[in-house]
Amino acid sequence: MGIILKRKFGHLSDGRKVHQFILKNRNGVELRCIEFGATITHWLTPDRKGKLEDIVLGYPHLEDYQKGNSYLGSVIGRFGNRIENGRFELDGEVFKIPQNEGLHNLHSGPIGFDKKLWSGYETKKETGAAVTFKYTSVDGENGFPGQLNVEATYHLQEDNSLHITYRATTTKSTVINLSQHSYFNLNGMKSDILNHKIMIDADTIIPIDSSSIPLKELYEVDFSPFDFRQPAIIGDRIQQDHPQLTMGSGFDHTFVLNQNSESQITVFEPTSGRYMEVITTEPGVQFYSGNHLNNSIPGKNGREHYPRLGFCLETQHFPNSPNRADFPSTRLNPGTNFSSHTIYRIGIK
Repeated sequence: MGIILKRKFGHLSDGRKVHQFILKNRNGVELRCIEFGATITHWLTPDRKGKLEDIVLGYPHLEDYQKGNSYLGSVIGRFGNRIENGRFELDGEVFKIPQNEGLHNLHSGPIGFDKKLWSGYETKKETGAAVTFKYTSVDGENGFPGQLNVEATYHLQEDNSLHITYRATTTKSTVINLSQHSYFNLNGMKSDILNHKIMIDADTIIPIDSSSIPLKELYEVDFSPFDFRQPAIIGDRIQQDHPQLTMGSGFDHTFVLNQNSESQITVFEPTSGRYMEVITTEPGVQFYSGNHLNNSIPGKNGREHYPRLGFCLETQHFPNSPNRADFPSTRLNPGTNFSSHTIYRIGIK
């Protein structure tokens, strides 16, 4: 059943206590997460020599997570990614939300789910250790309608896979797009992520304008740096001359996942031998190559954060979906249940 431990991680400025949960399996793999932001702080996994190393970026102290603006390891919501001009319409009513990235809304505003205190508790599972975090987003929070009751469950299984399940209900029709914003480095942050080899089973991406808002038409990846349908080294592609790489300052795009694939995303790091496989119920993944990471707040063990030290694979619906009828709907109505499931499986190759 795995092992789960609970300990104090710190206090918020208003005195509320924040706990950290430590999930372990029989292989020595260890996942640590905190109630603030439902944030993954550590993920210790073995390399091909059996050495355990942390493969996610994070901060050493609770106050660093409170001040940080890179969303390290946190759950993003209510709506991950961007909403154009900080507005959307439901049933003829216009809702205005914070414009915290120029004219647009990013990750629901400056105080999204990543800056909220969730309530964590152990969840009994026969297949490994699990913790569930709960948060109630009140009607009107950041301008979004409806009281949203949210759960995020992290389940570390014995095959070294992390299963993440989101569930939510609402009291009014609203929009929802939850995602996990961990920055991975399968070499334990000994170097940047440019030598990682990645495969994304996607025939198209959602191209963006200079403010990272989706353009009208999908972009086919054929004969472009975005064709990862066969494994390719990130560094070989990110240096290529392409207008979309210029727009995103590297990779910061939603890939439209092919739904008939058993293995939708894989990543391999040759020095450590670590291999990651990602499978999701979501229609897309935001592949972000950590282009804007900086050392305004140093990382764990005094580690310096710099651009492309970590990459994100944020499984989610598409950006600006509330304003795009041609995209899969992100609407959630009262009396219905939102559910989303993503697996990150770690192995050796």
